[in-house]
Amino acid sequence: MYIRLSKGNTAKFTKVYLVEGYRDKNGKSKQRIVQCYGNLEELESDDPDILAKLKAEAKKTPKNEVKITLNLLDSNSDKEKDKNYGYFFLEKIYKELGITDFIKRYDFETKHKYNLDKILKLLVYG
Repeated sequence: MYIRLSKGNTAKFTKVYLVEGYRDKNGKSKQRIVQCYGNLEELESDDPDILAKLKAEAKKTPKNEVKITLNLLDSNSDKEKDKNYGYFFLEKIYKELGITDFIKRYDFETKHKYNLDKILKLLVYG
């Protein structure tokens, strides 16, 4: 891994990237950006020796090391599971409007293969 400095044709600032070199399935050499540190000018305003530090850190980083940060909350295994009551009011309105009865009559007259009432409920609630 190494540090790449990149400045576009129209860009005002120089970007600092941590880049990893690798080979694809065909053996062709490729590079991928692992991390973008930001603008070099802003980083140097905070710490003038930041570029040397980043280069040293990039050399220390093993090739196959992957940094993953997960924020896991405590498991709710011993607590009551959350319940989704959000569709109950929709179901009540659906029944009060008589949509279920209308769909059942229509379904009986046309003899569809599929349960149109269930499909419509999924479209309305889901």
